[in-house]
Amino acid sequence: MDFIAIDFETATAKFSSACSLGMIFVRENKIVDEKYFLIQPPGMFMDHSNTKIHGLTADVLRDAPTFDQVWSEIQQYFHDEHLITAHNAQFDMNVLRNTLSEYNINHPEFKLFL
Repeated sequence: MDFIAIDFETATAKFSSACSLGMIFVRENKIVDEKYFLIQPPGMFMDHSNTKIHGLTADVLRDAPTFDQVWSEIQQYFHDEHLITAHNAQFDMNVLRNTLSEYNINHPEFKLFL
């Protein structure tokens, strides 16, 4: 089976506050690539309870690219040729949709495996 698994972390309770993204690429049931991005959240607002979960602080994220910069690098994976999945798909898809909207980026069409 071929798929891409994604995992977002957020800076606050807002779904549009993505602060990191991990991606695992699986081809023929083997991990063939991994990507990890720190993402500077909009306004650099951080909620202490989120930081306790993932350990990412404003100091760590201050020089990170914004989501639109990360998106320019990863958008090629979000189309009908790739199957996207996530451990907590409802959360991760909400983060993706809301963060795309935050940056006025069109929502791509892709296959989602729940």
